[in-house]
Amino acid sequence: MGRFGHDDSSIFRNPDSFKQFFKINTSTFEWLCGLLETLLDCCDPIGSHFNLPTKTNLGIGLFWLANSSDFPEISHRFQVSEAISKFNVKQLCHVLCTNFHFWVGFRVTKS
Repeated sequence: MGRFGHDDSSIFRNPDSFKQFFKINTSTFEWLCGLLETLLDCCDPIGSHFNLPTKTNLGIGLFWLANSSDFPEISHRFQVSEAISKFNVKQLCHVLCTNFHFWVGFRVTKS
C-alpha cells in the first residue's frame, strides 16, 4: 500500500486505490480541497512545523472517517506523528461540523 503524505504519491494518481481508501472519487476530493483549503491550512497550532499540503490534511481526516483506522495506522500511512494525525482528524471534523451548520442555516429555498 502506498504512502499518502506527498502530492506525488500513488494514492493521488490512482483513482481505484483513491476510492478504496477515501470512499470518494478524485473529483470530489479535489472539490473538497478547494472548498476547505483556507480553513484547513490556517488552523495549524501556533509554532508548529506541520506545513502539510492541503491534500494531506484532508486525506488524514477522510481516511479516518472512511475507515475508522486507529492513529498509529494513520500515522504510518501518512508518515506523520500520531499527534499530527489526531490534530488533523479533530480539525477536519471541526471544520466540517462548523461549515455544515452554516450551510444548512443559509440554504437556498425555492420561492
